[in-house]
Amino acid sequence: KFLTDPGYDTASGTAGQFSSNIEGDELHQLLDEAWEGGVTYVGEGTVGPVYQFDFGRTIGWSNANNPSSLTTRIEVVVNRALNRIWTAYPK
Repeated sequence: KFLTDPGYDTASGTAGQFSSNIEGDELHQLLDEAWEGGVTYVGEGTVGPVYQFDFGRTIGWSNANNPSSLTTRIEVVVNRALNRIWTAYPK
């Protein structure tokens, strides 16, 4: 269902970044909460559908290089071929 060993580190300095207390099990719990809370379909990505969810509380930054970009939303990309979450990040 989920990616292996998710964490808060990102490859791009401008990508969304989770708060440092969100890794592993905490990220899995966030994804469960988003899915159970009713994610919103926002379009198609390269590998499949893209969804968003607003937690109503800060989960990280939409831009890791911008400390004022705190966000409450997550974007989740599902790989249609694998029927699995491909990636998820603060949006």
